[in-house]
Amino acid sequence: MKVRMPFLNELSGSVEKKVWKAGTTARTYKKENKIRWISIGKRPVRKKPWTTLQALRRHQIEILGDKYQCLSDEEKEQLRRQAEEENTTPFALFFKQNMWRGEYYLKCTADTCDAEDAPDINQDDDEALLISNIRGERGNLYVNFNCNLIPTDKEITEAKLYIYYYDWDISDPYGETLVARLIKSNWSEKTETWNHKPYCYGDSWNEATIPQPHQYIEIDVTSDMQILREHKKAHGWKVHFKYTENEENGSYMYILPREYFCQGKAPYLKIKIAK
Repeated sequence: MKVRMPFLNELSGSVEKKVWKAGTTARTYKKENKIRWISIGKRPVRKKPWTTLQALRRHQIEILGDKYQCLSDEEKEQLRRQAEEENTTPFALFFKQNMWRGEYYLKCTADTCDAEDAPDINQDDDEALLISNIRGERGNLYVNFNCNLIPTDKEITEAKLYIYYYDWDISDPYGETLVARLIKSNWSEKTETWNHKPYCYGDSWNEATIPQPHQYIEIDVTSDMQILREHKKAHGWKVHFKYTENEENGSYMYILPREYFCQGKAPYLKIKIAK
């Protein structure tokens, strides 16, 4: 049976939304006055939309794929030899060794900071991001994730934000308190400034004590999952000092951005879902 189909560029857009059963040859479009054809099914079968949890699980595979690409040639060769011994593929073995059990990770999609002493200048940097409580030189950190992947219809028993604290300047902030607040409005890492910052949810307030540098700071944001469940939208977290001005012993904190993913030092979010 011959059926007339749209031009190929139009067809490609529709194929993404449908699954075609193999079988029927169909004419599709004209090119240089010649008829081109493609093998398609007798009828399209619509895909069922993914649940949020299914999309989150796919995100875990994508993260592992990115981690696999970060491996050195020597590490990949060692994995290949081990996979041959176990009669499997290198990535399947890597997946088995590294897939997390009972918890899910979200990769940082955007991060930036702002500066009070440069209120209209974007501070996005792929080397280090700054948090400060020095009077006249305060600075906030912003990290975003694809929060639409968080299954708000499930019971989330734990949610923790991780940022890598690299170093400090002026005075050591060890023992002081950081605050993470869930962001309500959309923002861009290329345009955010001190005078153009996003809004946060008023009832979001999550504290963490600052440790020594060269390690992750863990901030428990489990309470924000209820806010996300109620409002259905969020755009990451704003992180700043609890006491935003310190006249005598202010500090600069340097946080590593998402460009440090391959070094295992990029921001990330970890959640646990009740079984």
